[in-house]
Amino acid sequence: MSSQSITVAVPGLISAPLAVSNARRWTIVGLLFTASLINYFDRATISFALPLISDELKLGPVEKGRLLSSFFWSYALMQIPLGWCADRLNLRWLYAGAFALWSIAQGLTGLAAGLGMLMAFRVLLGLGEAIYLPGGSKIVSLLFARSERGLPSGLFDFGTRTGLVIEGLLVPWMLKHWGWRATFVIVGFTALLWLVPWLLALPGRLSLQGAVATPAERRGTWPEFLTVLGCSAALLASLFFFLSLDKLPRLPIFLPLALLWGAALVFGIWFLPLKPRAPSAGGSAATLRRLLAAARNRNLLGICLGFFCFDYYWYLLVTWLPDYLVTVRHLTIMKAGLSVALPFLVFGVSEPIGGWLADRLIRFGWDESRTRKGIVTVAFLTGLFLIPAAQVESASTAIWLVIGGSLVGLATGNLLVILQSCSPSEEIGLWTGLYNFVGNVAGILAPLVTGLLIKATGSYTPAFVLAAVAIAAGQLSFWFIVGPLPRDSQNALPTS
Repeated sequence: MSSQSITVAVPGLISAPLAVSNARRWTIVGLLFTASLINYFDRATISFALPLISDELKLGPVEKGRLLSSFFWSYALMQIPLGWCADRLNLRWLYAGAFALWSIAQGLTGLAAGLGMLMAFRVLLGLGEAIYLPGGSKIVSLLFARSERGLPSGLFDFGTRTGLVIEGLLVPWMLKHWGWRATFVIVGFTALLWLVPWLLALPGRLSLQGAVATPAERRGTWPEFLTVLGCSAALLASLFFFLSLDKLPRLPIFLPLALLWGAALVFGIWFLPLKPRAPSAGGSAATLRRLLAAARNRNLLGICLGFFCFDYYWYLLVTWLPDYLVTVRHLTIMKAGLSVALPFLVFGVSEPIGGWLADRLIRFGWDESRTRKGIVTVAFLTGLFLIPAAQVESASTAIWLVIGGSLVGLATGNLLVILQSCSPSEEIGLWTGLYNFVGNVAGILAPLVTGLLIKATGSYTPAFVLAAVAIAAGQLSFWFIVGPLPRDSQNALPTS
């Protein structure tokens, strides 16, 4: 059995090569797939259980909205901090700790006595589940050469769509036979069994070269982490403020304050002068400079813009497609559930296929930059199928067109590899955290904007057209903003 030696240069860290056999690294990818499946299974269980929970706890529409949104705010908050942690801490224990936190929170949800406890457990669920994309992307970058990352990147993220499909078939049955409390307890605490193969399969230390930080760096870890967390909280608080403007008292001072705050954010993120730093610099100031430098990177800006369009499209399907099929296409809830499962399945299966196809073409000598961007372009353009899906008379034809639009999933693995390729090897976790933070902003906006458009027009068509046009236009950022991918001259995995 061949082994793989991972070599990554990291400023300020002492190198220690990590050898992993080919069978072992694919076992790890399989475990990441399973963790992603559990991740989406856990977060969406409450959507099916909400009618039962609201009946027992007497929750109204406002309380249900708060309960559902509590997860996403903590999940978005921790994207950047956990991405930062993924670059610096032992991923074996970091991922295991986050997984244990979210599984326990899921299990304890079944024991909640009221709305406050439910929201607290949903917040904890979001804090733990935030590791899945930054941690998974970082692990794949450590285990595979860049030309090989398309398939494992698509495969581990395929677990998220699989979780939605399985959940749609299994959770309603569990709720019917066992009730919502037992369902949460079983789903949450049973998932802890995943930790056994994870700890057995993972090397003792999974991080950059099994990196060992110096004592000075260890002492500076907490202030740096709090700096990253504070920046993430400030961005999220700003988003919350702008989304809440219509709910604030109609005072003349609020509009100038909002404009002033927005201008300050734009200046601080993109125009505030940055002093040069030494490669090994540490501390809160250096961490803030590193964050700002990443936020101003042209490649990351282009990637995040494209991913914003991708996630806007995805979250429109996740949040509004079931309701559309019931209210507009007049399907029963059971038929709508089965009809929604098909697009999600196609979306998920497309993810590893798109990554595998790019890896194969590159191995045959195709240019990596054009190949990965080309597959992203074709995948994004399939989102245009959503426009005729909203306009045809036949419900079955509309569903088939939505399934065609789910080939957008072909882009997923390649999006992650493009991100990893443009990122410094020591900041892949941080870049992925920023990337998924932007994606979650799209996830917050998509259902809100869609609801406003439906209310204003009385039709789902404008909302579907907006999402389709957005994702079709999103591919342009990879050609006109993101530069050519650097040559794969480092982080190769020589067989020993």
